[in-house]
Amino acid sequence: MYHGLVFYTRLENPRIRDYRKKYDPTSKLIDDHISIIFPVPEIITEAQITKHIANILSRWKTFNVRINGFMKNWDHLLFLTLLDGNEDVIRLFNEMYSGILKPYFRKDLPFTPHIGIGFFGKGEFDIFNPNKHLDLDEEKYTKALNELKRIKIDEWRYLDRLTLVSLSDDLSELNNLREFKLKS
Repeated sequence: MYHGLVFYTRLENPRIRDYRKKYDPTSKLIDDHISIIFPVPEIITEAQITKHIANILSRWKTFNVRINGFMKNWDHLLFLTLLDGNEDVIRLFNEMYSGILKPYFRKDLPFTPHIGIGFFGKGEFDIFNPNKHLDLDEEKYTKALNELKRIKIDEWRYLDRLTLVSLSDDLSELNNLREFKLKS
């Protein structure tokens, strides 16, 4: 079992939800979101991670993010990106990887705040081993990119709460464990 921390973006555009269903292998597992903590093993207990998150968030006020743009990441994931609020999300991400989570910070994986909407590698997507090299499925990606270019993406969200989730080892189950509110 693993723990993660996410901001559920609750995108309003139904075409993006349909797009995720078509191209994102995690769409049935979790709703659209921005990850603030990537999956960490349950060796850190729910009580420990809850205390850590609450401590960090006690210093944070709510802020806005603007979802406007997209990019293909090095691992062939397609992201919706942030036009505003990017620096705040990066700072929050970095703060979370202090204390008990410091050993789980991945220097080899650059962090780009994003909402994952598609995977275009040839082979299986492996959330626990993102460095596994896969070739790009260029035909599928080109088709998906043309579809995405026809969808208007410009949504503001108020980042005022984060959700601690648990994720099964085989990625078959995700549970929302606790919600944390940022200060107004």
